[in-house]
Amino acid sequence: MPGMSNNPGQGGYFLHRWQSYWWFLPFPLAIITYLLLCIIPKIRGWILPAENYLSLHILLEGSSIFMAMAGAGIVWYADPRKLDYHALSFASALFLGGLIDTFHTLSYAGMPPFLTPSSALKATTFWMAARLFTSLGLLLSSFVYRCRPRCHWPRQILPAMVLGLAGAILVVVTYFPGMLPPMYIPGQGLTPLKINLEYLVVFILLLASLPYWRRALQGYPEEQAIINGQFMAMLSSLVFTRYQSVYDATNLLGHIYKIFAYAYFYRATFILSIQQPYRQLELTRAQLAAAYDNLEQLVKERTRQLQEAATTDFLTGVYNRRQIETFFKDAFSEARRQDKPLSILLLDLDDFKIINDTLGHQEGDRCLKRVAKTARDLAGNEAAVGRFGGDEFLIVLPGRDAGAARNWADNLRRQVQGGEIPLTISIGIATYNHGWPASTEEMLRLADRALYGAKARGKNSIMLGKRETPIWCSYSKPPLNRRN
Repeated sequence: MPGMSNNPGQGGYFLHRWQSYWWFLPFPLAIITYLLLCIIPKIRGWILPAENYLSLHILLEGSSIFMAMAGAGIVWYADPRKLDYHALSFASALFLGGLIDTFHTLSYAGMPPFLTPSSALKATTFWMAARLFTSLGLLLSSFVYRCRPRCHWPRQILPAMVLGLAGAILVVVTYFPGMLPPMYIPGQGLTPLKINLEYLVVFILLLASLPYWRRALQGYPEEQAIINGQFMAMLSSLVFTRYQSVYDATNLLGHIYKIFAYAYFYRATFILSIQQPYRQLELTRAQLAAAYDNLEQLVKERTRQLQEAATTDFLTGVYNRRQIETFFKDAFSEARRQDKPLSILLLDLDDFKIINDTLGHQEGDRCLKRVAKTARDLAGNEAAVGRFGGDEFLIVLPGRDAGAARNWADNLRRQVQGGEIPLTISIGIATYNHGWPASTEEMLRLADRALYGAKARGKNSIMLGKRETPIWCSYSKPPLNRRN
């Protein structure tokens, strides 16, 4: 974007840090609002008309109940096959809170009778039951999140337990209110028990938030949403320790905090059940694409290795016999088609058997590698070198006549000499020119006879094969009548 740096050391760095920690923003804003309420008595003492507050209360509580039920429904219906006990236990806690909050809303002072006459005491008892049991449910959910139990319960167990517990609370609060201590006394306000229970809820929610902090600080949005919701719920309980009338501004602010808490909880369930599977799907798709690319590279590499194994001599690294013969045939066809010269060299290591017998086969292998490397370096991209068998090599020189081939062979012969192990080679040359020899087989026979002549004439020699008889070109000691 224009005007925005992508350099991590400049504006882009601060943008990245802001995006990483923006989720902390509700914390100071909510705390500032709470402190203003505590510091300014005029705001804390503002009383709303009872006839107006009732409809407002229904709207506020209805919003919280809707988000609680929607969050529970998303988890329940997102993927029935998935047994994510953390998500199910979290959704069950929201479901329980939504049910008891419904009883609280229907029992609020000014509402029509709900099984028994509505009153502030009845509504406050339902409220406290909702806060206490929802926070315990969230604590249980955080324990499941941390421990990840491996048991396989039927997913219907948790909703059934929630319905049973909510039904029991409804019966006790509605028909046996004398069994419970009062939470609110008209004309006096909140009882110490109710205030202490709200503090207990804050403590439970604080414990429930601890397992999520590590991943929240690492940037996981579902854990961030859960912590934000628990923080708002804690502030809501703190506010509800201070109100004097069910119609005052403190009570209103507590309900607003509660709406934000359930909004964050709904966001957490949406991420857990909807966004997270899609993110996992995208991650899996990216992993599959990477695996496909890696597999393609592996196939290419393996194909190259197989092709190399099929065309290369494993010891010397030059062409094997099949490949050098194929190259030779193709070069011969091209030379005949374009009527250009083509030369081949058939070379053999002198006294190679003696080297193997006296120095060992490892030294013999080093000699073969030495000759192959020297020939390959000298050939470059203009010629081909192949191991023809044993200690024999075939070199194909496209476009070179007999004189050029002889010079090339002499250069190779001189470069091979020397080293820790004295080594010499003998070379037989055959050249195609103006339609002769007529075939690759005849050309190979001609080079082989020339190589035999070079050996017989004294080794460390080069001999050019001709139609009549080979012509010997000596570069070393007097002739000896043996090939090796």
